[in-house]
Amino acid sequence: MSEYFIRYPDSEEAKGPYNIEQLQSLAESKKVTPNTLYYDDGKEVWIAVKGNETLADILFPAEKKLVLKRKENEDLHLLNKPEDQETDKLSIADILAAAEGHTEETKNKKAKAMWQHRTVGCTSFALTLTFLISTVGFLYLHLGTIRTQNLDLIISNPFLITVVIDLFLTICLALSVTTIYPVVRFRAAVGLAFLALYFYSFGEPIMAALISISMVSTFINTFTTRASLFILTGPGSVGGMAAFMFLYYLYLNPPAV
Repeated sequence: MSEYFIRYPDSEEAKGPYNIEQLQSLAESKKVTPNTLYYDDGKEVWIAVKGNETLADILFPAEKKLVLKRKENEDLHLLNKPEDQETDKLSIADILAAAEGHTEETKNKKAKAMWQHRTVGCTSFALTLTFLISTVGFLYLHLGTIRTQNLDLIISNPFLITVVIDLFLTICLALSVTTIYPVVRFRAAVGLAFLALYFYSFGEPIMAALISISMVSTFINTFTTRASLFILTGPGSVGGMAAFMFLYYLYLNPPAV
């Protein structure tokens, strides 16, 4: 059975997991609306319920038809029904209490969801910082090319093209635009292939290794929700990029002997 984490558009707190029956109960009580966000595990983004037609149709059917069925041999005197035959029903308060992790059955799920939510926030910050370092570093190290004011020379410089791309990614990530993650993965793959090969071919294996670590870690950070993995990939993406930029500065400005 599918389970969903939800949050309200004006809140960063995730709640859940809920199964579809619980979501229906919350929708009937107006605690879930078409604008409520749910976490799509496949796309790894938060999406409004109204953006998923199947889920929206289940929670907010356009038309409900009540059909009365006649049942044979059924005792209709419900008031005389024995207490031990009465069906237990979950109230909205029970559902919310379970989602908040206030029951024995949901404690572990709530803790796991909390750590996943925190990890997603940390990976977003690490990605933003990684591309900010890349933007500032490449821009500073190639200011000489910009100062020439030679347009042909500027647009033919792959590092300055990288500055434009990384600046765009930095802004999007800082604004929590998670739909940009596929572009981030592509940038990481291209950065790994181009930069690592470029510096390795110039006899700089350490620089090639550092940029490789940073780009591989960046790629992983776009989809991981595991805190244990982020402990490695977070510092790997940021630290690898920072160390690479430092060595790149020394590469372009070798110390006088």
